[in-house]
Amino acid sequence: VQLGQKRFYRVFSMAMHKGDLHFSVMKRKQGMSGMFSAVRPGVTFRYNFKTSARNPVDPAGMKKTAISLFSNASGLYAVGHIKGVFKLDPVTDKWASITGNLPNIGFNSITADATGKNLYLSGGSDLSLYFKRRVGGNANITNEIYHSTDGGKTWTGLLKTNPFKSPVKKGILHPKNPSHLLKRLVLLLATVSRKKNRQQLADLA
Repeated sequence: VQLGQKRFYRVFSMAMHKGDLHFSVMKRKQGMSGMFSAVRPGVTFRYNFKTSARNPVDPAGMKKTAISLFSNASGLYAVGHIKGVFKLDPVTDKWASITGNLPNIGFNSITADATGKNLYLSGGSDLSLYFKRRVGGNANITNEIYHSTDGGKTWTGLLKTNPFKSPVKKGILHPKNPSHLLKRLVLLLATVSRKKNRQQLADLA
C-alpha cells in the first residue's frame, strides 16, 4: 500500500472488515495540530487487495483520524481523536455518528457484540484541541466505560465512581461469554498486583 509521504504520516489504527483493510492516517500538512483536531486531521482509507492495486481509496469520507477501529459481524466502528464515535453504514457506505448522549470527551476504544446492539466504549481524556478541560477533568466521566443497548443512540456509564483511578484503555468481550466484558487498564503492574486492585478487577469481571 503506497501513500504520498508528503501528505500523510503515522498510521493510528487499522482493521479488516469484509475482506477490506481499513486504516487511519494523519495528514502531514497539519503537523501535530492535526493530531488533536476533530475537524479534518486525517483520512481513514479502505483498501481492497483484489481491486485497489496499490492505491487505497477513501469512499466513505471519514475526514478524521480514527485512533481505534473495531470490526465484527455487526459492522465497522471508529473512535475519532478528541471526540466522536462512528459506524460505517452498510447501506450508504458512509460513516454515521453514534455519539448519542455521550459526554464531550475523547475515547480510547470501542467494542461490540455480534448483534451490534451492545456497544462498550472506553473513556479517555477531556482535553480539547487547545488543551482545555471540557468536563473539568472529572475522572468519574473520563475514566468510565460507556454502554449502549440501542446501537449508540443512548449511552450509560457502568463504573460510576472511577474505581481504578485510571482510564480503561480497552474493553474486550469474553470469547465464551459475551455478556462479560474484560477490561485492560492503564495501570502499572505493581499497582495491579495489590490486593485492593485485584479485588476491584474481580468485582468488575
